[in-house]
Amino acid sequence: MSKKEDKIRQPGGTGKTGTLLMMVSDKGGAGKTTDSIILSECLTKLDIKVAKIDMDGVISGLSGRLGKRNADGSYNNDPFESVAVYNVRSEEQQEALISVAKIDAEIVLCDTPAHVRDNILNVVDQKSGQVNEYVESIKMFAPDKQICFSHVIDRNKASVFSVQNYLDLFSPYSDIVKHVVVLNMQSHSNKIEQRFGYWFGFDMPVLDENGRSTGEKKRVGGKIRDRFLKEGGLEIVIGNIPETAGDKIDQQNCRFLDACGAMPKYDILNLAENRMVYSVMENAENETKRLVEFLAS
Repeated sequence: MSKKEDKIRQPGGTGKTGTLLMMVSDKGGAGKTTDSIILSECLTKLDIKVAKIDMDGVISGLSGRLGKRNADGSYNNDPFESVAVYNVRSEEQQEALISVAKIDAEIVLCDTPAHVRDNILNVVDQKSGQVNEYVESIKMFAPDKQICFSHVIDRNKASVFSVQNYLDLFSPYSDIVKHVVVLNMQSHSNKIEQRFGYWFGFDMPVLDENGRSTGEKKRVGGKIRDRFLKEGGLEIVIGNIPETAGDKIDQQNCRFLDACGAMPKYDILNLAENRMVYSVMENAENETKRLVEFLAS
């Protein structure tokens, strides 16, 4: 095993040896589940012990893809062999937002429902608008874990403002909380700033009262990213799986890595689809290594 892959096992700057990694966005449909699947596959390939948690038991996106059944047909709720499922929208199961951190894993990867921030605010702090008791609960019951919010953003500004909402709540707890932004893009390119305009910022013409350009421009967006980076956040890029290829893989119910490459386990994609999925996963593995280094820093 390489030093890079083993690094997460060493106490980092937070003094923690494990991470509660929560895929979050106040906006639905940003791509949290697909990114959770991709990260799970890449982390496992790097020989990192990952517990997989589906916290959106109503939709069950992650468990629907990676979940397994026992020999008797019942669902296997083991987070390592399968995917553990909770519905944290329900007050009866919100405690899972804390209890899963106790799992003995290097990374506890949680796919969460939209607006899980509201559930985090409610689980201990009872909608006080503060998260102090939630953070202190993680420190008490899972002292080996740090928290990392992985913010999945798309072109919609609602997903960008979601990052700000979490920064506002958790910035006082930088000793235990880290932040990552996941940009859904095929690869790093000169078009990435155009795709995520509200994140990177863009120029808008200043108009007069008649709707005509004055020749001046104003900057829109970008301030949340500036703050995010200033507070030590990490940006990573995870590509989009082509839709038709994704449908085939979903129908086969197999891993992305098992459907691509020179000798795929499941020969369900044409050559062009195979290559596109392979490219996405190759880039994702490189970005996952950056994530691992960040979590250990």
